[in-house]
Amino acid sequence: MFKKQYFSITVLIGLFLLMIACDLGVNNSSSTNKPIKSTPADLQPTLPPGVPTRNIPTFTGTGTFQAPTPTTRPETKDLIVSKKLWMGVSTDNPTILNTAVEINNPDPDYQLENILIKITALDSAGSELGMAAIPIIQMMPGENHYVGYPIYIPKGSIPNSLQVEILDPGRPTLTKSTQNPFTAGKVFFQEDAVKPSVSGVITSTDNKDVYYTRYTAVAFDDTNAVIGSGSVFGDILPANSSIGVKIPIAVSAKPARVELYVNGDVNTQRIPQTPVKVQVEDAAIIRNPGANYGNVALVLTNPDTAQSVVKTGFVATAYDDAGKVMDACSGTIYGVIFPGARLPTGCSLYQIPVDASNLRLDVVTLVDTNDEIPPEVKQNPLSIEQVTFEDSKANAVIKSSWASELAHVFAIVVVYDINGAIIGYGEYPEITVPANGEFPVEIWYSNVQGKPAKVEFFAVPSEFSFLN
Repeated sequence: MFKKQYFSITVLIGLFLLMIACDLGVNNSSSTNKPIKSTPADLQPTLPPGVPTRNIPTFTGTGTFQAPTPTTRPETKDLIVSKKLWMGVSTDNPTILNTAVEINNPDPDYQLENILIKITALDSAGSELGMAAIPIIQMMPGENHYVGYPIYIPKGSIPNSLQVEILDPGRPTLTKSTQNPFTAGKVFFQEDAVKPSVSGVITSTDNKDVYYTRYTAVAFDDTNAVIGSGSVFGDILPANSSIGVKIPIAVSAKPARVELYVNGDVNTQRIPQTPVKVQVEDAAIIRNPGANYGNVALVLTNPDTAQSVVKTGFVATAYDDAGKVMDACSGTIYGVIFPGARLPTGCSLYQIPVDASNLRLDVVTLVDTNDEIPPEVKQNPLSIEQVTFEDSKANAVIKSSWASELAHVFAIVVVYDINGAIIGYGEYPEITVPANGEFPVEIWYSNVQGKPAKVEFFAVPSEFSFLN
């Protein structure tokens, strides 16, 4: 017994000494704790009405990162946090602080992937009010790039400064290209007394699909100083495609110009392009004339004769005649699109300019091939009977040929006018259909425009329907 205790104590002492030695070795390394400093002048935060802005000191931000050893990472020039930083409390929510930070990759030879930036909001005493960690998907040699993220701060607190840290300098790759695969075009500021925004077209020339992005808008005055920022979450950015984005922005004055940037999010995935596709058979914007809101209705088709599509993401963009983005919306279809089958879906537009007309709709889709249904499910076990419709709603009976109860079933209706144009759309999610049974369903249309002449009813299971 004594020998076992003695052995255990000896091992513990040895491990303790080893940890100390390793720690000393790391702290004495010449490649660690390299400072990245910036001292911008007169960073004045935009504060809620009634909060005094006097006596707010000039911001001084510092950042450090832990550089990997040369055996795992080639030596590259340190990323630089520039002097262009900005923060402003959201006009919609005083607990949200919008931020903008410019990062520069001064290395002439290496592109960097999966960079991680941390932005911390501090009060006048230097205490942390809130923080956000922001991934940058990719930076090219010599590129300047803005990151921004909403930071949640306590209600009534007054942010005084930002602290910026580069937690991970990214994975370097030698390249001769200086063109980022994610670019923005036709970027413009949409002035609104309540909700100003920035719109633009994001184009990916990358050969990988990107899930869960973060788009950042930055506003500048005529002296090139940052005067505002905003960001929104994005569901999908398919490889070699273009989508529209519209970002609410907080500004301290009307900007002279605006820019858009593609960043990552905590759940960002960048994966090889999927060969599985769905086609857009029909699409329409359903909108009251002169309204700043509307609905997008889509009918998708699975052209594959053997493989079901279980989960599909989409982005719908409304353009004006000049190709500018008026609004955009996105969503994920969890209903199964069986081989050769059709399935409608939709999303809502909330910030269409009231004077926008003759809108053109463009839809981009991306199939998630990681989700599956049981291999024995070759066709839809649900059918539709007894369809009736009125000017505002439709009724039908869903029948199941499946031997077990099917939960998480989606029912959708598309409404057409006498010319076959889509004028309405509605859905009823999360239906449970009994085993070999039926379920009567009533669906009210969403914002129908015109007199219905025909409706199509659909009912489909999701990947979750077959779990029980």
